Amino acid sequence: MDLLTQFKDDVLRDILESMHLRTSLYCRAHLSAPWGLYVPQRDVSVFHIVTRGSCWLTVEGMDAGMQLGEGELVILPHGHAHAISDRPASPATAFADFVAEHPVDSDGIVSVVGEGAVTTLVCGEFKL
Repeated sequence: MDLLTQFKDDVLRDILESMHLRTSLYCRAHLSAPWGLYVPQRDVSVFHIVTRGSCWLTVEGMDAGMQLGEGELVILPHGHAHAISDRPASPATAFADFVAEHPVDSDGIVSVVGEGAVTTLVCGEFKL
């Protein structure tokens, strides 16, 4: 039996439940390039999950951005202001303005229709 699957209990689930996390989902996004989002400093931890494609994350106070690929999760535990975009040079719209300009559809997805590569994200926050 594989050591990782021999346990009947889900230890990670138990740990997360014991921490009493409060989460909010900002959006599920389907974005065709060009696009960019700016998220201001928050008093909560922020996360982004790339579910398709790739994007760039630039965090205020850091010298260089980092590319994120499909299946990757990034957590900003101190809620740092940051931009997430199709490429480093793309202009980033403030998140509140972006959501106002691109309302959520009946499936709960924010969409941007462009002519470039498609990236899908799940974005949100959590707090203990």
